[in-house]
Amino acid sequence: MEHLIGESLAERLERDPRLPIPLACSITRQCATALQVAHDGGIVHRDLKPGNIFLVTDAESPVGVRAKVLDFGIAKLTRDRDQRTARTVSGTLIGTPRYMSPEQCKNARDVDGRSDIYSLGCLLYEMLLGVAPFDYDTWAELVGAHLHETPPRPTELDKTLPAVVDELVVKMLEKKADNRFASMQELAQALDGLLRDQTGSTDPTLMAPTPTGEKLPAPAKKKRAPWLAIGIAGGVVIAGAITAFVVLRHESNDVQKPEPTFVVVDHQADHNTGSGSPAPVEPARTTSPPPDAAVVAVKTVEKPLSQTEQLARTFGKQTSALATCFKANPGVHDDLSVRIQIDAAGRVVSAEILPDNTTPLAQCLAGVAKKTAFGVQPKAATFRIPIHTNEN
Repeated sequence: MEHLIGESLAERLERDPRLPIPLACSITRQCATALQVAHDGGIVHRDLKPGNIFLVTDAESPVGVRAKVLDFGIAKLTRDRDQRTARTVSGTLIGTPRYMSPEQCKNARDVDGRSDIYSLGCLLYEMLLGVAPFDYDTWAELVGAHLHETPPRPTELDKTLPAVVDELVVKMLEKKADNRFASMQELAQALDGLLRDQTGSTDPTLMAPTPTGEKLPAPAKKKRAPWLAIGIAGGVVIAGAITAFVVLRHESNDVQKPEPTFVVVDHQADHNTGSGSPAPVEPARTTSPPPDAAVVAVKTVEKPLSQTEQLARTFGKQTSALATCFKANPGVHDDLSVRIQIDAAGRVVSAEILPDNTTPLAQCLAGVAKKTAFGVQPKAATFRIPIHTNEN
């Protein structure tokens, strides 16, 4: 069995009830491709829920994680030709009611892949809004809701959601299977377009699965270039020169730049929880050290900054733009933070100001975050950086 290192979607939602749109749609997109393979093999999962989706850390993914669909324990084999094998008794309720399709609520045996589309729609709804489509306590209430009630549209709960996201979720949650996407492949293609609109790029490793019957071309074998060793050696020399230049420039900036008016700090605890005491970024001292301290300073090794601390410091340097936002929106602004999602190239995928991303100030600050050049990162990830303002 494959050894997975990460956490379940249920654990992620416990820590961060609402996920950014690109992350939620990408997880849904990955699950759809996996389930298309199962459906092509005649298998319907029938028990999709946050606990059965596992998120594996992957630096090559634009959103930093890969989704794995687990636990096919109550899956249905739709191509079973042997009628003598044991089958689910008609009318038996199998699955997790909070995420079951209407047809599964009626009869767990007579379902196809479109039932999994409904369940996956329930998961996407919860990732985007922090609540399931129906939040009743008993099986009977949940089954009745899936059969007869229409959940609130996503935009009714969050007016900032794009209309295309709202329409996609509503189509996934149609009561009649014929009104949903015809297959997981069709859903994946719709999510491809949505992600292109939201992020401006598509992960080539997450393209829609090949239709049944078509074979993927065999990958071409790469030839090792004879000058590979020379290229590597040259790259090492160039990287060393660039590193030295960046270090010297950073030291020069620390001496010349004044203390900023707006200071961005990083929490010591998990950035998604917002807990812990903020540790402000100390401004560089402009006083000259005594002559006898020069030798000691050369021998002192500073503790390297974490990835979050580096991002916080970069964002905090946008002093002029941040000041403009606060001057245009005067008043008391407490407990503000920016949640940014960036890819490995340092491009900002999304920026959201918490606790309220709809105010003019929030829109201005989010715009500053989106225009900030964070530089190349070890991996794509989501970070939460608190924003504090000085009294003046």
